[in-house]
Amino acid sequence: MPDWIMPLTPELSVTLVGRKAAALSQLAAAGFPVPWGVCITTSAFKAAQELPGDLHLPAGLLDALVAVLPTSGPLAVRSSAVLEDLPEKSLAGRFSSSLNVNGKAALEQAVLDCWRSYLSFTNDPGMAVLVQPLVDAECAGVCFTVDPVRQREDLMLVTSCWALER
Repeated sequence: MPDWIMPLTPELSVTLVGRKAAALSQLAAAGFPVPWGVCITTSAFKAAQELPGDLHLPAGLLDALVAVLPTSGPLAVRSSAVLEDLPEKSLAGRFSSSLNVNGKAALEQAVLDCWRSYLSFTNDPGMAVLVQPLVDAECAGVCFTVDPVRQREDLMLVTSCWALER
């Protein structure tokens, strides 16, 4: 199988795994506690786009993915597009993410949902998907270092919510 699945390790190429996964790999290399994960690369997405008929995973991709994932516990399936998190614009929340993903069928559906959300935005083949164990958190949040609405660099926006109930 070509470079369709890559572990979240240092020195990952943005063009192959997208900005989110590349940034997380750099944080892990710097010693931050980043959960283990794998990336379904932009090469896999491009191969899927070239298949006839409706969008589906290339043959063997799902089985190869399941083989490298933990055997138990829920997963987070998140977009990692090359176009995300650029200095001049943020596409945070634009593409599909799925939390609490359990089982092979749900994993396949989550990857396809992510890819389809990107195709509704652009035909660019630069979409990777990050798959990680779901962290059992009490709450979650994000900090925008530039106000995303007013584009003011002197304002930050922090948004948070309670975690999933399980």
